[in-house]
Amino acid sequence: EGLRKNMDALAVRARISGILTKWDESVAPGMFLGAEFRLGQLVNHNAIQGVGYIREGQTSSLARGSRIRFQDCRGKITATGKVTGISPVRTDHLEYPILSALGNGPIQIAGTEDGKLKIRGHYYRVVAEVTCQPEEGMPGQISQSGQFLFWSEKRSHMQDLGNYLYRVLVRESSF
Repeated sequence: EGLRKNMDALAVRARISGILTKWDESVAPGMFLGAEFRLGQLVNHNAIQGVGYIREGQTSSLARGSRIRFQDCRGKITATGKVTGISPVRTDHLEYPILSALGNGPIQIAGTEDGKLKIRGHYYRVVAEVTCQPEEGMPGQISQSGQFLFWSEKRSHMQDLGNYLYRVLVRESSF
């Protein structure tokens, strides 16, 4: 009984379940590990966060809770989910250089500012909670680029024009 308690106390456990994607090669059998020692990277496929950017004209058709799909560069749908946040302020700098035109991405940049890529145009940052659909026998790609596809309510072009003119008015009047 006492030996079993010792074994349970020494067992390595993670706070989440998932797939181990990276492992620290310096770990050896019999090595003492403290609670703060990082063994590797564990990815929970049920709580992956996707980050994307949308043009200003698309913000009115996207809202928190909107359903999205993630399509990778090969055109395959690899994740589905919902929008959990849209930045209320226009993004000036690109967090992920691979999304820029320099990295063969769709977002044009206007140069660098303090080592950061300055975005040309008006984009807003979107965060989505996604669930991966890994291929059979493979854990799935965690860090990959592609595009979010989202569903929205059908809207009239006149309403979109009105929203656009309102945004320009607010932007130009320095609100």
